[in-house]
Amino acid sequence: MTITLKCLSLRQPYASLVVAGVKTIETRTSGVLSKHRGPLLIAASQGKGAALDEWGRDRYDWQQPDGWERYPRGVVLGVVYVQAVGKPVVPMNEYPYWQDTLTALTLAMFCGETAIAMLQREACFGDPVGRWLAFLSCAAWLAEPVPVKGRLGLYPVTLDADLLPEWARPEEG
Repeated sequence: MTITLKCLSLRQPYASLVVAGVKTIETRTSGVLSKHRGPLLIAASQGKGAALDEWGRDRYDWQQPDGWERYPRGVVLGVVYVQAVGKPVVPMNEYPYWQDTLTALTLAMFCGETAIAMLQREACFGDPVGRWLAFLSCAAWLAEPVPVKGRLGLYPVTLDADLLPEWARPEEG
């Protein structure tokens, strides 16, 4: 049985960090993820990878993983669950005003002085103001990578449902 899910392409090493469950917040300058909730495939783009910035180096306590230039590219690597998406419009350490409504639980997590440090650590970037933040969970690798021609934004990808973890498969019936 095949299934079609939305997919987002990321550069390496970020695609692998997301699928490994290490990078749990994805940031975007556009609202491409603003209305998406649920399973989302993560592909590693064909484009040349990007070195981790200062925040990423601090978060992962290394300058760059050995051999990251050889990480797979041009394939769907895995799937994540998009829990919530929001956009802070003032610095997080002042108060979390959001353009998009988040769950009360998610909002509660970001009240307090440690919010900005946590966001920087989990998303590998500096100031979140003006960027859309997608909160990701349930990261899992596919049983095997699936070649894909990536695109900008979200795009549909059809693959064998057996490659997905059980939580991302449609219910049979």
